[in-house]
Amino acid sequence: MTTISIGASARFSALFTTLYIGSLYLAKSGRLAFHAPPVNVPNGQERVRLANERWRNDPEVIRARLMAVTLSTIGSCLIVDAVIANSSGRTNLKELPAVVQEATERLGLELSLPSLKSFLPHLLTPILYLGPLYVDYLGYQLPFQAKWSFSEDVISKFTSWQGLRNYIVAPITEEIVFRSCVTTMMALSGASMTKMIFLGPLWFGVGKSRFVGLVFHFV
Repeated sequence: MTTISIGASARFSALFTTLYIGSLYLAKSGRLAFHAPPVNVPNGQERVRLANERWRNDPEVIRARLMAVTLSTIGSCLIVDAVIANSSGRTNLKELPAVVQEATERLGLELSLPSLKSFLPHLLTPILYLGPLYVDYLGYQLPFQAKWSFSEDVISKFTSWQGLRNYIVAPITEEIVFRSCVTTMMALSGASMTKMIFLGPLWFGVGKSRFVGLVFHFV
C-alpha cells in the first residue's frame, strides 16, 4: 500500500542519513582534530600523533559519538512513527499504540519466537566470510583452537570502547537507520522488493563516504 511519494521517501532517507552522520560532529568532543598535513607512512602505519589532536579511537571521541548515534537512531525511529501516523490519518493519541505497533513491525523490531525463517538470514554473514574463517582455521585462531584466547579475543574486545563501538552500537544503529528506517520509507512509497534490495543500501554508501577524507590523514 502506497502512503507516501517516492520523492518523500528519498527525502526522508536523506534526512536519516544526515541525522546519523551529522550527529557525529555536533559535540566538540566528537569531532576529530588534526594538526598535520597528510603524510606517507611506511607499511600503512599510523603517523606520529601531535598534541591537542583528537582521533577516532580516543575514548572521549568514542563516548560522544556513541551517544550521538544512539539519539539520532531513536529520532529516526520516531520520525518513522510520525510518518506512519500522518499518512494513515491516525493522529489521535488513542491510536498511538496501534501506530507504534505497526512501526515496530515495519522496522523489524518486533520480538517473536525464533523460527527457521528468522534464523536463515543470520547465515548470510558467515557464508560471506567463509574465506577469512578458513584462514583463521588454518592459523588455529578460531574459537577453542590453540591460538585463540577467550580473554584476549572476547573479553578485551567487547569490554573496550572500541569493541563497544565496532561490535555492538555501530552495527545495531546502522542496521536500524540504514536498513530498517530507509527500507520502511521505501516500502511506504510502494517501491518493489528489487529496488529496496539494490537501491536502499546506497544511502549507507553515502554515509560511509565521509571516511574518504579521513584516510589521507593516516596513509
